[in-house]
Amino acid sequence: MDNIRKTQIISVIDALSRVMDIDKIKIEERLNKYKDMSDKDVMKDLSLIVYNNFKNNPDLYEYFLSLIRNINPEVAPSVDFMKSELSKMFLNKKEKMSVKDNNKLATNSLKYVAGLFNNEAIDYVAVGALPCFLGCNIPLFRYHDDVDIMINEDDLYVVRKLMEESGYVFTDLRFPSKEEFEEMKENKPAHQIMASSPYNDFHIGFYTFRREKDNGITTTEYLPREMDGEIIVDRLERSYSPLGTDLRFNDEFKLGDTIVHSCSVEHVYDLKGHTRRPKDITDMEKLESYVDTEKLKELRRNTNTKQIVRDVSNDMAMVM
Repeated sequence: MDNIRKTQIISVIDALSRVMDIDKIKIEERLNKYKDMSDKDVMKDLSLIVYNNFKNNPDLYEYFLSLIRNINPEVAPSVDFMKSELSKMFLNKKEKMSVKDNNKLATNSLKYVAGLFNNEAIDYVAVGALPCFLGCNIPLFRYHDDVDIMINEDDLYVVRKLMEESGYVFTDLRFPSKEEFEEMKENKPAHQIMASSPYNDFHIGFYTFRREKDNGITTTEYLPREMDGEIIVDRLERSYSPLGTDLRFNDEFKLGDTIVHSCSVEHVYDLKGHTRRPKDITDMEKLESYVDTEKLKELRRNTNTKQIVRDVSNDMAMVM
């Protein structure tokens, strides 16, 4: 732990010790614990202590969060963002987040990310049932674990920067290390690419695509495997014609004053007709009256073409 970082952390702990019962032994134990932790994890740990002890004292709560933020202002979100995320974390952790609160979180997250991407001219499409419900003004009625967004791979570097600057933890496991690959086998992640809140289980999940010269798109899915002790990555590509792309991925709607680029209702309805999990059947029932049957027929006639590109591991340089 460098001296500047240690001084900042000690200043926070020292300030806390003046209003809490923290003896010198506990202070040393905590400093040893923080020695090998990232700044984000240290700030998260200290924020939890502050939340548990001072959430009902607004002045001290804000004061200590401001001190914690000074440990590394470059990666720390704003104090208001920290407060918001701490509240959400404990609602989720205690399993007391109502469907209403979850729906508000999902809606605000989609609106925030869409606005962020619009400002930076990111090539994206919000996908899944959530944008369809919101675009059709269908009241949300169930939990949403995440917001799903398709991103042009050319924009991923900027997307990562934007999400990290917004306080999210960004992970990209398209080209996993051996250790990451073993962990993925044990605990399959919700998405290979995701931006997670450091304070609760809600996240933004990303899928990738390539925009072709004719304005059609090719979706890309990365398939890591082990061979001769090394991790090899294949890529599954699904290519859509310009018409197929327009039928599926070229809708938009306004969420408040924010334009959201989204997939079509017909695309989601068609996909859920194949998966047919209980929630998919319910979603289809909600969307059915908004489906353009002629557009759905045309969409089904314009299917994608698939190919697997073997061993694209050298493409890893594109994500570094």
